[in-house]
Amino acid sequence: STPGDEGMLMAIDIPSASCISDDEFQQQILDGKIDVVIVGADCVLSDENGIVNKIGTAELAFVCKQAGVPILSSADRWKLWSDIYCPPLEDIFELIPSELFEHVLVPKDAKQR
Repeated sequence: STPGDEGMLMAIDIPSASCISDDEFQQQILDGKIDVVIVGADCVLSDENGIVNKIGTAELAFVCKQAGVPILSSADRWKLWSDIYCPPLEDIFELIPSELFEHVLVPKDAKQR
């Protein structure tokens, strides 16, 4: 994933992983080759107002929705945000509405900050 190449760095740690472009991944979703998509979150907003993640996540979520492929977001408790307003976003982040996700996964006992 760009920017930051987190996906490339993670693929190094997973022996059977390989990297493909975002466009190729989205095409595989549309072609029915992907069963489920899991993304991280840089911030989870309160009251199911959405998540903040790197640019491109919203487009991926729309493609998943269009193809009927569930997309999940997962984050640890320290990424929970309790303010009703989104934190300031740098140019590499975007807000993705929670209705695009099948589930937003956080630890069971997590509380919003």
